[in-house]
Amino acid sequence: MNTKLHAICDSQGRPLNLFVTAGQVSDYIG
Repeated sequence: MNTKLHAICDSQGRPLNLFVTAGQVSDYIG
């Protein structure tokens, strides 16, 4: 199974939120 790591960052490039989704999932909201 493929997984993707997503990071939401602020304007300074610092991670605010990290979450992992399955590779088949796109545009995960949450």
